[in-house]
Amino acid sequence: LKANGPLGILCASSFFYLIGLFAVGPISSYYARYILGDMNWTLPMALVNVGISLAITPIIPAMITKLGKKNIYQYCGLLTMVGGLGLFFLPSNNAAGGAISTIAIAALVLLAIKGVGASLINTVMFGLEADTVEYGEWKTGRRSEGATYSIFSFTRKITQSIAGFISGWLLTAGAYVANAPQQSESAITAMKAGIGLIPAIAAALAMLVFTVYPLNDAKFRQVRDETEARKAAALAAGKPVD
Repeated sequence: LKANGPLGILCASSFFYLIGLFAVGPISSYYARYILGDMNWTLPMALVNVGISLAITPIIPAMITKLGKKNIYQYCGLLTMVGGLGLFFLPSNNAAGGAISTIAIAALVLLAIKGVGASLINTVMFGLEADTVEYGEWKTGRRSEGATYSIFSFTRKITQSIAGFISGWLLTAGAYVANAPQQSESAITAMKAGIGLIPAIAAALAMLVFTVYPLNDAKFRQVRDETEARKAAALAAGKPVD
């Protein structure tokens, strides 16, 4: 991390974004039951998240070619913010038995908007991670995929633990009562925060951290070309290449 600045920035940015991403899962069923009015909304919510991911992932390479990895990662957090804030401020569904209503449909649409941002960023960050491997080799002369991937993987594991803690803490702080037919306003607010406000704040922090990331596509090509030229020169001189 000391030698590879872009990796450090990527890990720090991912740390914030992934906390918001992973915090959503544990709280989704509570949101379905108490805000949308029926536990059965959990399945449509999950299907929207999975469906959006399956729909958007195949076109990500074309988007990267057109917009660049850094720009996609930097600005698609806005989609997470729009969707998350919308879910937070969305009123509860008062339709009997959680019947389909404008509020329920709006919630699914907002989930889809947030899901597009999540799918793009969660995919692109692995491409950025590979770029930091090239940068590390360019900077130090030694290639270290294993250490780079281990550090990034460790960051992801930490965020999952923190996100799970935040979800539980929100419910406790909101005075959630297990299996109660109705919840207090503070508990409802805590559920909305877990699925919407926390991801929005986390995305904003991630984008703020990422503003100083130095590897745009042009810089990456320069790094790659210089590294390959250095390797070729070393091989031509009969020197070992790490």
